[in-house]
Amino acid sequence: MANVTGFITTSVVDYLGDPAAFQTFFTTPDTSTLAQVITDAIALQDKQDKVMDGQIVGMEVKITVPLDITAIKTSPVNTAEVERTGLVNFKQQNIKYKYGYDIPTLARTIWDLGSAWLTDANVKALIDLIIAGGTVLGYDSKFLNDITGVLDGVLTFRKHRKSLIRSSFEEAPAGE
Repeated sequence: MANVTGFITTSVVDYLGDPAAFQTFFTTPDTSTLAQVITDAIALQDKQDKVMDGQIVGMEVKITVPLDITAIKTSPVNTAEVERTGLVNFKQQNIKYKYGYDIPTLARTIWDLGSAWLTDANVKALIDLIIAGGTVLGYDSKFLNDITGVLDGVLTFRKHRKSLIRSSFEEAPAGE
């Protein structure tokens, strides 16, 4: 039995409405159920509320999922660019608005398909998984509406200025 780590972020506001957040880190056996994690988070919430004057307005649990390095890349492909994205617009149940799912660093081989990129087998497999759900996870839109199908998809090139500022492609001249 292995352990997984994570943290609980508790969001609070004071009487002026000013927000604050703090984190409580945890370790739990990988056999723990989601219901057990939520039960413990609610118990923590109750104890936190008793020692604060502010109002708890939100709580999130983040679990660090170990990477399966036998199934995923161990380094980025030399053509990977975070700006090159594929935006899939999904239909939502009982809602007329679309839900955008932006895939950063879209594979160059998929990008090169142009307007036919949604026909790629790997893209279709990802879309099918999002619509059908996993073994226990049902994937929803940001506002928890059921995703019922694909409306369209577009290739986009987004600016990620913070990422670009932190990277440099200049090399110092030899001998310096």
